[in-house]
Parts: sequence; structure tokens; C-alpha cells
Amino acid sequence: KEIGEKAFGYDSEDKRSKNFYITCFEDTAGEDYMKDNGFDGNVKQQPYLRGDINNDHTVTVTDISMAAGHVKAIKELNEVEFKRADVSGDDVVNVTDISMIAAHVKAIKEL
Repeated sequence: KEIGEKAFGYDSEDKRSKNFYITCFEDTAGEDYMKDNGFDGNVKQQPYLRGDINNDHTVTVTDISMAAGHVKAIKELNEVEFKRADVSGDDVVNVTDISMIAAHVKAIKEL
């Protein structure tokens, strides 16, 4: 999604407002708008669901497959995916994480 040109942070004469500050999440239209218009701001890390590697807002067998692909060195996870996959919190994505995600998907144990 995109924010329109001069959507906010400008006065009625299209002059940039002083002391206008943006708080937004990373990798969003808000961050793009802030950077494109030269506003000061605070970019926050996106909240995420542990185990939801593909960020579809649910933990599924697809997430298990992505973690397994990383562990088997078939397809490396990017930095954000890695963080979501490391459900054990040990800074490593391994069989433990795959097992924990699988147990969640099977409704055996919540993450």
C-alpha cells in the first residue's frame, strides 16, 4: 500500500510542517513516506507470531517446510524468517525448532 503525496506533515500551503515526527513499523508505507519526505521518526520492528516463518499470520505445515529447508541447507531463511523460525530462542534454527513448530501445528503444544 502507498501513502499519497503530501498526505500529512504539510500545511495548507503544501509547506513541510516543522517538528513533524512519524512513528511507524519497518518495511511499511509509513517508513517509505517518512524517508521520501525527509521527516524525522521512529521505525519500530514489526510484531510477529513465533513460528509463522512466511508471515501469513498463522503457523502451518508451510512454516515447518521452510524451517526444514533451512536445516537441510536447501533454502536459507532470510534474517526475518530466521528470527520467526527460532522458536526455541537459542539463535539457531534446527530440528528442535522444527519439532516445536510441528507440535504447535498438530495442536500438541502451543508455542
